[in-house]
Amino acid sequence: MTKALKTVGTIVGTVALVAGTVATLGIGAPALVAVAGKVATYAGPPADVAQLGFKKWEDPMTLQNGFVLGSRVNLYADTAWLQMPAATVGLFYPKALTGQRWPYAVTTTYLGNPEIDHLAARLELEDPDTPDDLLGSLRGALKDYRTKYPDSVARFLVGSWDSQRAKARMHVMATDHLGFAEPLQPVELNAYVSSGNQSPAYQAASDKGWTQARMLDVIDAQRASPFESPIHPPVYGVGGAAVELTVSRKGVRSQVVRQWDDSVGRKIGSGLVNT
Repeated sequence: MTKALKTVGTIVGTVALVAGTVATLGIGAPALVAVAGKVATYAGPPADVAQLGFKKWEDPMTLQNGFVLGSRVNLYADTAWLQMPAATVGLFYPKALTGQRWPYAVTTTYLGNPEIDHLAARLELEDPDTPDDLLGSLRGALKDYRTKYPDSVARFLVGSWDSQRAKARMHVMATDHLGFAEPLQPVELNAYVSSGNQSPAYQAASDKGWTQARMLDVIDAQRASPFESPIHPPVYGVGGAAVELTVSRKGVRSQVVRQWDDSVGRKIGSGLVNT
C-alpha cells in the first residue's frame, strides 16, 4: 500500500524536548509536520519521546486557524504542547499531518488526551482517496476518540484539493458542539479561527478579506490572549512556532511563519514575536 502521509520538507534547527531549551525553527523554514508511523520518528531522540509519552501533555485548544483564498487553503497550527495543570511547555511537537498521494492537510487540537500519532496511523491504514473519503476517516477517528475519552475534546481542521470539483476546500469537524455544527458533522467554511474572533485583528480580516498578513495579525492577538477553558484556568497556549500549510492543486507546502522564545518547563507568555 502506498503510504498516505509524509513529512513536508525537513526539520531545520533543534526541536527541544528537555528542560531549559528553546524551539529553534527559523522563519521560512519547512515546518514540523507529522508522518505516519512511530511517534519518535519526527520529534527528537526516540528515547526522549518514548519516556515522556503523550499522556502527560495536552493541547488546550490553542492555534487552529485557516482560510480559503482562490485556489488554495492556508492552515495554521502552533507546536507547543503543554503540561497541565501547570500550563508549562512540555515539548514541541507537530500538530499537523499531510497527504502524499493527493493534496490534503489536517491540523489537530485537543482538550484532554492528544492522539495525533494514532490519527496518522489510521489515515495511513485507511488511505482515503478523495476529500469525502478523508472526512469519513476523520469522522470515524473522532467518534472513536469520543468513546474512548468522553470528557475530552478533539477538533480537526482539514484543507484539501478536490480534483472532481477543481477547487480548494476547508472543513472543520469536532467531538463537541461548535455552535454552527453538530458533533461529528463536517462543515465547509471559507475561514475559521480557534479563538479570538472578537479581536480587532479578526474584525479587520473579516471585513477586508483574509490574507496571510491579516491572519498573522490574528495569530499575534491569539498568542497575547489567554484561552478560556471549561476545565482549566485561563492559560496562554499559542507557542513554539506558528506553522503555515498551503494546500493547492500542486500539493502541500509548509513553512514557519512565526517563531517565539518559548522554553520547555516554562509557561507561555505574551512576549514579542521573533521575526
